[in-house]
Amino acid sequence: MQETDKEKNNMHIKDWPEGNRPREMLLEKGPEALSDAALLAILLRTGMKGKNAIAVAREMIGRFGGLNGLMMTTQEDLLSVKGIGKAKVAQILAAMEIVKRRLRQPLEKINIIENARDLFEYLKASMSNLSREEFRLLHLNRSKHLIAEEVLFRGTVDESAVYAREVVESALRKRASALIFVHNHPTG
Repeated sequence: MQETDKEKNNMHIKDWPEGNRPREMLLEKGPEALSDAALLAILLRTGMKGKNAIAVAREMIGRFGGLNGLMMTTQEDLLSVKGIGKAKVAQILAAMEIVKRRLRQPLEKINIIENARDLFEYLKASMSNLSREEFRLLHLNRSKHLIAEEVLFRGTVDESAVYAREVVESALRKRASALIFVHNHPTG
């Protein structure tokens, strides 16, 4: 890293020229003009002693392997980053949940599952970035409309316990005509 980059990492963003500050750039040029680190820095708001928010954001993106990796992190993962406390973790997790809900929204309006492709498209948004195994139960009516989705079990990185009695009880409570069982493998 060049000395100027090192100095810039230590320099408070408020001391940067106004046109180079992430918030001001976003408002002037739009969010697409910013790097991933600059967007994350806006969420973080502040850095820590010796590192501004951009430097912390770059470190996080590098550590977790980009934005996709960041989307798969847990609260514990985020808290392990120096300079990231509970308030920043809450901000990051809230932003990630907004993204997930936004991706799921158009599919929830359609909510007819006629084939495996429909199912894949529906679940891609909500399950593709999970860091732990989950067992989900989707309840459909006779018209193949999704009437409920439940996470019955959350497991570890490589294990999820499923109990038949709870599956049957859930299906009976929801009065489903059809069930779809879904289980992910976060490790691949």
